[in-house]
Amino acid sequence: GPTMKLNLGCGKTYKHDYINIDAYDATVADLIAPAHCLPYASNSIERIDACHLIEHLGYLTTRYALAEWYRVLKPKGILYIETPDIDAALTKYAAGSHTTRKELLTWIYGTEAPGMTHRLCYPTILLKSLLKQTGFTLTTIRHPRNHTQPSQYLTLTKQQDTISQMMAEVRAQLVRKEFLTTASNTILMAHEHFLDDLTARLSRYFKDQNPDELERLLFNGVICPQSTMLVFEQLKEAGLMTQTQTSSSSPF
Repeated sequence: GPTMKLNLGCGKTYKHDYINIDAYDATVADLIAPAHCLPYASNSIERIDACHLIEHLGYLTTRYALAEWYRVLKPKGILYIETPDIDAALTKYAAGSHTTRKELLTWIYGTEAPGMTHRLCYPTILLKSLLKQTGFTLTTIRHPRNHTQPSQYLTLTKQQDTISQMMAEVRAQLVRKEFLTTASNTILMAHEHFLDDLTARLSRYFKDQNPDELERLLFNGVICPQSTMLVFEQLKEAGLMTQTQTSSSSPF
């Protein structure tokens, strides 16, 4: 079949040989859709470009967006990200003239137009850690100094991994169940810690095949039964849990 490549948050930039997607701007977009909820099958996309997109999403939506990009990319698929370099921008701001500072404010905060405000510009260290947590491997990173405004360019590869794929599927289902839009921010942040804990337990379970880890996972899972159920559905679907394990341990 044809190579499937996505240009996410395309705005007015049309890329040939790509499916151009934007959540707000229909000027050149082939499809209007949010970056964290894509109408594509898992493991079906070759490459995703996200140029000056993540700074518009905020921390939580970024985590769900990265998981969604991981979900739809094929193993060894490429993710390319461009985003402001907040560390360099703040250094330049501190040393800058009045004019430089005015230009940098827009670079850091975006503009007032719908979908154009910047909710969070990522320090490289935070961005790298989020991408690694999602299951991506960093291939290259550039911080060119000659660019008009300080930017970072990251190229990543999807490292195929059972747990990363499972957690990406879980997040995709939570998005489809409108969890992100209906839960409060406090609950969502607490849920992030819960998902991280869940991921760590799954890793231990896969490493040692210790059924006690599943028991503990379930015991803690009572806090967030919906997400825990989704994880167990994933385990069953992947044939990683026998029927006996499920029936003997499931409190649901």
